[in-house]
Amino acid sequence: MAPPLTIMLGGGAGTKGAARLVGPNSALGAAIGPAVEVDSLEIDQVVSRRGSTAKLRLIDVGNQITVGRYSPIRISDDQNNTLFKGWVALTHYEVPSPNERTIDLTCVDATVFLMSRLHNKVYQNAYVTDIARDMVLNANPPVGITANNTPPGQGYLIPYFRISHGAIATELTRLAKLASVGLVWDWYLDWNADLHFFYADQAPLSAVVLTDQEPPLPPGWYWYDRDSFTYEVDDTQLGTQVTVRGGTYLSNPYLQTWVGNGQQTSFPLDYPPDIQGAGLPTVTVGGVSQTVAQGQQGVTPTTQWVVSQAVDSNTWVLSVGTASAPGSGVVIQASYQFDLPVLVKAKNNDQVAALTNLPNQGFFDRYVADTTLVSSPAAHARALAELGAYAQSYINVHVEVQDVATGAGGIGTLIAGQKLRLINSQLGVDTTLLVVKNAIKGTHANFYRYCLDLQG
Repeated sequence: MAPPLTIMLGGGAGTKGAARLVGPNSALGAAIGPAVEVDSLEIDQVVSRRGSTAKLRLIDVGNQITVGRYSPIRISDDQNNTLFKGWVALTHYEVPSPNERTIDLTCVDATVFLMSRLHNKVYQNAYVTDIARDMVLNANPPVGITANNTPPGQGYLIPYFRISHGAIATELTRLAKLASVGLVWDWYLDWNADLHFFYADQAPLSAVVLTDQEPPLPPGWYWYDRDSFTYEVDDTQLGTQVTVRGGTYLSNPYLQTWVGNGQQTSFPLDYPPDIQGAGLPTVTVGGVSQTVAQGQQGVTPTTQWVVSQAVDSNTWVLSVGTASAPGSGVVIQASYQFDLPVLVKAKNNDQVAALTNLPNQGFFDRYVADTTLVSSPAAHARALAELGAYAQSYINVHVEVQDVATGAGGIGTLIAGQKLRLINSQLGVDTTLLVVKNAIKGTHANFYRYCLDLQG
């Protein structure tokens, strides 16, 4: 395997900027390789199943650099704060001259391993974080993810959670949505491939503060570009009443009765019987037990009665097999079970009351279909999760910090998944929001722009 690539930002002047390729055995800052093209650098730190990514271009003078399949890579600032750590997933070469190559790298973090690992398991009466921990710690074969930052026994007790060959990353996102009853949960992997499955109040508070106050500013405070600032109160996804359509469950035994007339040989069933889940109907004629089989077209019956599905009408019928048509007044009975849909409705009474003066009287309906929910308690929990996630207004903020040198004042310590204090005097805002995306873009020399998406 090729040696790991260590990219240091702000490590001295270079032909294309100050970012340098640093040797794995050299002291930090000892530039041994070609320069990184600074304005090509894009790092996207995100909180979600997408994972964090990085893109950059290396100017390889002398054809020195070796990049192997899934080469490890770390990008840091000149204070040794990790800005990205992961693996090279795509390597693109161009050869502008015999002694020079450009190497474009697309890099992914450890989330890629959760995207490419399927999980198949049923959890019953398990806490939210216990399910999350089990998914990553007991993946088979091991997926190489730890869960030191996901304590056991957190969140509410989920009565039923089924995973049917789903990617672990996708299932963690689904679990986070289900867990969001009053608290919005999310997850990400840190640079040590450790799982953080958390709700916003648990996120650590960054030392960085963003403000529209003009410099000079206290240490750790940054003035953001007013032209880049947007503050959004989002009610477009509002939901105050939720209907959840889950999978199915077996009904109680259902007894259906007919009366023979001496001629009728086929009797329609009120409901499609669940033969696979509950077995064949139990049939009696005149109180005498009958033999029953599932009928197949073109096959001569060998039992007294057969149960089959009518192709033309898609209905189910009980028909005579080797038996004769029941005589006039003879009672035919069939006991069977059928599938009932899991269907639950829930509403947020406080939010409905707060919006009752609207033409719709405050009712904003949402519909969820999830066949993995096979019990009413599980569907009810999902309905409450939807209400918790969509009954309140979302605060969405985009803000860009003026170009800064790496390591300046500790901005390199800011990562997605932290809480951050935001101040805007014009709107009267002084609040703490979750950093859901931190995009770091190289601009010039050793200067970089931090573009942040915040939510609350």
